[in-house]
Amino acid sequence: MIGRLEETLLAALVGLGGESYSVGIHDHVLTHTNHDYSAGTLLTTLYRMEEKGFVSSRYSDPVPERGGRRKRMFKIEAAGHQALRETDVLAALKGNSFVPVVSR
Repeated sequence: MIGRLEETLLAALVGLGGESYSVGIHDHVLTHTNHDYSAGTLLTTLYRMEEKGFVSSRYSDPVPERGGRRKRMFKIEAAGHQALRETDVLAALKGNSFVPVVSR
């Protein structure tokens, strides 16, 4: 199971396509959800998802401006796509009147 913010960030990465910088992810989430998460909240969640294998990150080359810094770029991985698919399945099941029993 993934949390609502994790689901939102994974969906944002899919919507952005390819790699994206945290500011671009923030802007996409703000535009589509009208919720302004802090940079710290988003980055903490992205780092946690990286530990889970849902996303990966790399540092870009420095930006061309004077004193330009490298940016940490995030992209969704196969495990992240799978987590989103499972979320869609669970949401569809909640719409039904029965709840499946999962044996362990």
